[in-house]
Amino acid sequence: PLELICEKAIATCNRPLGPGEALRRVLECIASGILLPGGPGVHDPCERDPTDVLSDLSPQQADVVTESAQ
Repeated sequence: PLELICEKAIATCNRPLGPGEALRRVLECIASGILLPGGPGVHDPCERDPTDVLSDLSPQQADVVTESAQ
């Protein structure tokens, strides 16, 4: 799941990023609530059907990770 979040956060930028900028962009993505229930989630691009790769993450765990990123 972390690899997918990093790939999506970094690949959607329209310019090359340095390591610090890339890390900040990933943390901003997580801090925005992507992991929280009701958020967009992270879908596995290798699956035909939409599959949330974070389905094993409890709402409390998602909240803690989001709060830490903020």
